[in-house]
Amino acid sequence: MARYYRLPIEGEAVGSLVGRYDPQHGIENTLLMLPVVLGGGGMFNGLGSCDNACGLSPEMIVIHSELAELMERLRRGIEVSDRKLDTDAIIQAGPGGCFLEDPLTIDMLRSGEFFTAGSFDRLGERSPNRVEDSMLARAHERMERLLATHTSNVPEKIQEEIHRWATRTCEKTG
Repeated sequence: MARYYRLPIEGEAVGSLVGRYDPQHGIENTLLMLPVVLGGGGMFNGLGSCDNACGLSPEMIVIHSELAELMERLRRGIEVSDRKLDTDAIIQAGPGGCFLEDPLTIDMLRSGEFFTAGSFDRLGERSPNRVEDSMLARAHERMERLLATHTSNVPEKIQEEIHRWATRTCEKTG
């Protein structure tokens, strides 16, 4: 119905029953997000959520946002055109041939066909700092950069009112 009426589709996009950031956490988030994206959803709730929504992590907000980008990339699919297939280049290179210097390879290198989000590891075993260079560590670095350079669009007067309200509420609940 949402597609018929051209309304946005929102769904449970991420979440995990575990409170640690491990493969299970990633699998659960992916399995929750994929049907929403493939079903046409574009609004996600729960970014950064963990431990059955009892916890939240700014690093996981970054990772979940990148996961949403990856899912969107999957939804767009693969362009199959004569230019992208370039069977002439395949025939010319022959079995076991090298495509690295082919003009089409060079032209398509940064075309968006290969997904490269900021926190995803693109070096693997070649990474000089494999332990310190985890996805969570890269997400933390990106989150720190985002916070350091962020400027709010909310007028300062409104920010002050929100801060006063939060302070009063905290004092009341003690």
